[in-house]
Amino acid sequence: MRYLAVLLVLFLLGGCQQQDDSPLPQATGAASSSQGSSFSFTPMGYGSPVQVVLAENSLKFDSDREARLENDEAKVYENGQLKAIGRFKKEGRVEVSDSAGNLLVGVKIRDNGDFKVENPQKVMICKLKSRDDGFKVVGSDEETVLIKVKASGGKTKIKDGNEEQIDKFTGSTDPTVVTWLAIPNLRLEVRMACALLFKGTR
Repeated sequence: MRYLAVLLVLFLLGGCQQQDDSPLPQATGAASSSQGSSFSFTPMGYGSPVQVVLAENSLKFDSDREARLENDEAKVYENGQLKAIGRFKKEGRVEVSDSAGNLLVGVKIRDNGDFKVENPQKVMICKLKSRDDGFKVVGSDEETVLIKVKASGGKTKIKDGNEEQIDKFTGSTDPTVVTWLAIPNLRLEVRMACALLFKGTR
């Protein structure tokens, strides 16, 4: 009788131990969600789509370029080499400089959601005009349309100034990030720094 009781206790302990070692069902999903969102699109001047991965503090553009938020600065790297640094200044202004500290562009942030991009001499290069469903980017004359980005219903469309579609893709994306990355007349490191600094602003 005592022998049977011992066997019963061992069986119950073994069952409890097996239950404790079983994996949590949410573990895989939580790991995948921490990787951030990703999408592919074809910027103007590119012959094939590039992969963009956006996380809380980083943005990867294709396989060799990455922007990282470090101490409130957006640092852009290409193949591990620092290319540009974007930082907030006073009075609603962001400046992006090259790795040697030379100013590349300044960006003024308007209360209406617009962004005005200026060269080092404070001459306007382009302006991002905020719309309900995205942005319209115009040139220095404020009339020539460079691109339009529209995000609605889980779909994002990029068009040029002639309303010709450049690209479209589905999925949840940040229209501010897409717009900055798609601007054709800015250096890529400038676009990446601004995309990361201004993500989630609408």
